Amino acid sequence: MELKFDMTIGGKRVDAKHYTPIRNPSTGDVVGLAAAGDVTHLDAAMAAAAGAFDTWRLSSEPARRDACRAIAKVCLDNAAELAELLTLEQGKPLKGLGSEFELGGCAAWANGTADLSLPAKVLQDNELGRIEMHRMPIGVVGSITPWNWPLMIAIWHMVPAIRTGNTVVIKPSPFTPLSTLRLVELINEVLPAGVVNVISGGDELGAALSRHPAVGK
Repeated sequence: MELKFDMTIGGKRVDAKHYTPIRNPSTGDVVGLAAAGDVTHLDAAMAAAAGAFDTWRLSSEPARRDACRAIAKVCLDNAAELAELLTLEQGKPLKGLGSEFELGGCAAWANGTADLSLPAKVLQDNELGRIEMHRMPIGVVGSITPWNWPLMIAIWHMVPAIRTGNTVVIKPSPFTPLSTLRLVELINEVLPAGVVNVISGGDELGAALSRHPAVGK
């Protein structure tokens, strides 16, 4: 029996009526079954992310840094499982510049982003007055990721958003959804519910995410 991979919405695993078999491009064998989400799942994920944003946008700088470092630790602690899954569903080598390299890059990027900051910029400070520019959280970041570096690009989208007080809804490629579904499931064990959500499905779901009114970026 094939392993089913569910979506994560509001910190909870969410199944679907239908599942899509994801095949190893080298052997044709079924690696796992990905939940085939629809617009109702998209709406639920957006609502969860928007609800979490109300709190997460008020989070402290240390809390946001810690969240990024927690994601990096998830990538490192689960590197073997995630790298093997990525190789099976995508077909690139496990070693060399392959899946293990990608997981190392995910952790490095998340840790590096944790140390970044956006301090207030003084635009004017003279006898006429003082003007400062503060960068504020936008809201829900919608992420649509491709098949070639599924986890690395998910981290590129997700971690800077979290570091700056935003929340995320990710929709991975229908060719390589399994590793992202699993990664976000693991991340939800260390982050507040709703900060990172993942839905999976066909290209039409990505189009719906792009035009969803709750997306801030």
